Amino acid sequence: ELIKSSKPVQVRPLNESIQTNYATEVTVVKHAFGRHLVLQARVHNSSPRPLADVAFLVAESSDDVLGPVAEVGLPALPPYTTGSTWVAMGCLYKPPDGPVALTCELRYTVLSVLG
Repeated sequence: ELIKSSKPVQVRPLNESIQTNYATEVTVVKHAFGRHLVLQARVHNSSPRPLADVAFLVAESSDDVLGPVAEVGLPALPPYTTGSTWVAMGCLYKPPDGPVALTCELRYTVLSVLG
């Protein structure tokens, strides 16, 4: 049963000095359940190139009580569209005593456009 959902938060890269030829915007919503936390990442492809194998992954947790139990990615994200990827985090031992910091990664493949 859903306990609470957060307001959408726009995230930014950890290293903003990296220049790329593509552009994505990511907004995350946290959905809290009894023993699970589900992160919904809404990814907007603002590039003229399609993306494939789009996945939002939890790379690191500040506390060992949460761990990924399921991930749902996007097989494709066409240019100028938005789609959602999901990662479910479960309590491994006991519920966290306080806030938990998560380091997340957005992974995808930029496809070539043949013309």
